[in-house]
Amino acid sequence: MTFAVIDDSSEILSVMKDLINEYAAVNRLDLSVDCFLSPVLFLKGYRPYRYSLVFLDIYMDEMSGLDVASEIRNKDRNVVIVFLTSSNEHRPEAFRFHAFDYIMKPADRSRVFGVLNDFFQLQSNTDSERFSFFSDRILYSLPINEIVTIQTSGHYLDVLDAEKNTYRTRMSFSDALKLLAPSGRFLQLLRGVLANMDYISGFSGDTCILYNGTRLPVTIRHVRELEDIWKNYKFKKIRESANGREIQ
Repeated sequence: MTFAVIDDSSEILSVMKDLINEYAAVNRLDLSVDCFLSPVLFLKGYRPYRYSLVFLDIYMDEMSGLDVASEIRNKDRNVVIVFLTSSNEHRPEAFRFHAFDYIMKPADRSRVFGVLNDFFQLQSNTDSERFSFFSDRILYSLPINEIVTIQTSGHYLDVLDAEKNTYRTRMSFSDALKLLAPSGRFLQLLRGVLANMDYISGFSGDTCILYNGTRLPVTIRHVRELEDIWKNYKFKKIRESANGREIQ
């Protein structure tokens, strides 16, 4: 799991990195921290799912933290944002960007540790199934329910997410299948093609149709079997949803 800290003070960056690394050591967590003095440089290399948590200073000379948050949200609705600031002035505006929390500077150990405790509690209460892989030497960890398709492309796999971002990784198709099969969400349409059944809208002839209109080929002799698997999956989800409403 990778965190980012963006602040135009090298002292604040050093303090935050040390505190996050200390928290990781105390809790035996595998965390890494990328620090940025320049918000523009951070945004230049930003891609969804690259970071799980972003600590973001509001007051920066090069670019306002609120403007950075707006750019992040235009690309990524899932990443957790925690604002760093020396004033409460922009607190209401900051939460327009679905900020998770707000840390007053100078950040102290108990406050940072408290925010990190809350963050990991949130992670444990949400869908914890994730698919991790390297793309362009960067480790990504996508929630499995956000993956639409995985397809082989030569010696690579192309991973498409619900935000229409495509990631290329050297992972083998068989390894990806082993990691994703336990979720029960994925249907193998062809050799080297997986589709998340939550994003399938139907079948027509030898074609699987996704929610966005994308059409994927299916072996004609297996289409009826695949369609039945998908229908059973959808029916099971509807039944589970109905049972959940009855319990409430």
